[in-house]
Amino acid sequence: MRILRYKEFSPVFEKIGPITANWYIVSDESSFNKKEEGGYLVFNQKGNFTIMYQKKGNKEESRLDFFPSKESSPDGKTLCECQIIKSTGEVDISKKFQDINSGNIWEIISIFFDYCDLEKQDKNVVDRFLMGFCKCLKEIKKHDSKESLPASFNFFQKNLEYNSKNIDPNKLPSNKDSRIISILKDFIKYFNKLN
Repeated sequence: MRILRYKEFSPVFEKIGPITANWYIVSDESSFNKKEEGGYLVFNQKGNFTIMYQKKGNKEESRLDFFPSKESSPDGKTLCECQIIKSTGEVDISKKFQDINSGNIWEIISIFFDYCDLEKQDKNVVDRFLMGFCKCLKEIKKHDSKESLPASFNFFQKNLEYNSKNIDPNKLPSNKDSRIISILKDFIKYFNKLN
């Protein structure tokens, strides 16, 4: 009887599909426990799509949010936003992008990597992150909820696929830490192997 009454309220589970040991695709997101050094591609109930990474130790979360339209973003001007969320839920730092294109695709990814503190991690952690992230980006195209992906993410993915195959070293961000640029180059190699 309790189970029947409990079911009357609302669905209490999300579909959490593991892609690798530390990366997951989450649909029907409401709230879920995140594990340290875990990455998640999350379908939000508002139509947003988020790539998030739970940092080790300090409980901060790095997020890359994609909005269905500029109007649906919190400021009404943004298609994509990269941010660090403190354990209190407050935004620590944020970088907004009004457009997604060949000119800023590497900046978006390098900022996300920077916000994930990958440059401070050892090679094994970085490799595990990159392999899982690349595999998730490939798997999301086959996911049951792929029709729910916002146009901004689809455009991000298409730019990523095109630019990773036609990499112009001059378009990599020059103002980033050399370790982030090295991680970005490794990401491109992993991504190209899977696509």
